[in-house]
Amino acid sequence: MSTIRKALSAIAATALSVALLPIAATGPAFAVAPDSPQPHIPASDGPADCVPYVGDPVKGYGQYPLGLRAPDYGVEGYDELPLASAALQKQLPSRVDLRDNHQGFNQRVEVALRDGNLFVRFKDKQQWREAPVPSCLRGKLVGISINEDALIGVDEAGWMYTMSNLLSSPTKWGWIRAFGGPFWFGDGLQSPNITPGKWALSLIGTQTDKTYLDPAGKQQPVSLAKCTQVVVLSQDGARIYSLDPWLAQDYAYEVSTPYNSRFLVETVSASGSVVFVTNKYGDMFVRQSDFDVNGSDPAQFRYTWQDDNRPVAEDALQHRLDSSTAAIKLPSRDWQQLPKIPGTITNRISIHSTAPGSQHRELRVEGKKEGHTGYWYRSLIGKEWHFMRTGQPLKGKILENSARDRSRDTLRAPSPFNYAGKLTEGVLIRVKEFAYASVTRPVEITIGRKNYTLLLHTVDGRLGTPLTMRLLPVESQFGARPAGLVSDVKRNYVAAFEVPEEVWKQASSDPALAKFLSNYLQGQRVHEVFLRVTTQEMEIINSPIEGVAAPLVSDVATLSAY
Repeated sequence: MSTIRKALSAIAATALSVALLPIAATGPAFAVAPDSPQPHIPASDGPADCVPYVGDPVKGYGQYPLGLRAPDYGVEGYDELPLASAALQKQLPSRVDLRDNHQGFNQRVEVALRDGNLFVRFKDKQQWREAPVPSCLRGKLVGISINEDALIGVDEAGWMYTMSNLLSSPTKWGWIRAFGGPFWFGDGLQSPNITPGKWALSLIGTQTDKTYLDPAGKQQPVSLAKCTQVVVLSQDGARIYSLDPWLAQDYAYEVSTPYNSRFLVETVSASGSVVFVTNKYGDMFVRQSDFDVNGSDPAQFRYTWQDDNRPVAEDALQHRLDSSTAAIKLPSRDWQQLPKIPGTITNRISIHSTAPGSQHRELRVEGKKEGHTGYWYRSLIGKEWHFMRTGQPLKGKILENSARDRSRDTLRAPSPFNYAGKLTEGVLIRVKEFAYASVTRPVEITIGRKNYTLLLHTVDGRLGTPLTMRLLPVESQFGARPAGLVSDVKRNYVAAFEVPEEVWKQASSDPALAKFLSNYLQGQRVHEVFLRVTTQEMEIINSPIEGVAAPLVSDVATLSAY
């Protein structure tokens, strides 16, 4: 009965949150930054229609049964795959050490792309075989990316096609063209960039990766549906779009780049929800990021801004239903800068999973040492870079990899979105350089004549409960939306103010500050609020109902752009 009551309570809170969301036009601002640039998507008649739209649940590929069925790790059908010709055997790679957009590997197979065709071999085999590919895609693939049990292939127009079940017997492999919401039944999506090194598939699975390491150091379960995303660079390297086959068909979700989204990325790789980037000077960063662990999926997960001493759940279902288990800690992890590689490197970077747990990843970077070619490598949690000699010719562009940190040398201009206004009675707030995809930024509040710096954390894509997620089939704040910030569609966030220790201590001798902390922040060092943001204004909703944005009964501050 307790589980039923909890479920009914959650449904009631969800319904309340939606009922209390008013429909209101945004007010004018005295200065407005222009709308964010949108990705250029080439005109096209649609994806290749010989590729199946829906997968085969009996064989286990496509939309379902996702991560609920363990791979069989079998070989049935492998010997029936045609051998590549003798000429192609010489052209295809003798070894596959890096995952890129022309070759790659998972735990069982290696794949390679040549002349628009896909080839495959088990890792313990030498000869390449022709992979099963729908007839209309043969000779038409211009890029691939493999991770865990799936592969994404793209054609010249950027349409993405998913081949899955690649940890099972080849007789169970299969393709679909569907991509995007609702629930992976969208009619397909084009990648905004198909340039090699500019996009990658990331998949974290229940059978292989199994858990996330959350910011509190807890091993949280991966969704029973796994978590799949394609990370894609904008043409200028300023943005990393996150394309999730479950979500609205748009380009609105992003993985921020380092330095409050100012870092320009040269190349990107991703595996098991860990994203790996470099700039043109070989300054490298990694970050764990996906829709689920970032805090955007209350349909499947519980989240908290507070410390949580409860034990972790055994799986995602128990996590969602059993409130005696720990919630995922927010805010999500930000970028971690890596030490410089002490040698020659190219822009060909790679990351792959090595064991269960999101902390178990190996990073590889093509390069040279003492005249020998190969790749530099290190574990995600390691301390040093090591070198593996391969004798293979370098394929990437050699980077100007100076020994000193040059990560700030290529930063783009700060975000043009700035907001200011009254937060609550007697308190003004200024939000400068609001980078809409970043996790955390400092904000300034003024009480009387004194200024204080707080941190503002944000989770993109919802206002509390599952019904505020972006699942509607029309363009709106709860459906598909434009990329970035625009004037006519609100961008919604779950957010939190965090009071730094030094500010918290000042309240003991500052009555006005103490009153603000006690009243507006309810005496919490980290206090949840909700945001609705356009280029013209930012609404800050301080709700009296925990976990529910309820503007009609909340303290709502409207800040103007400047």
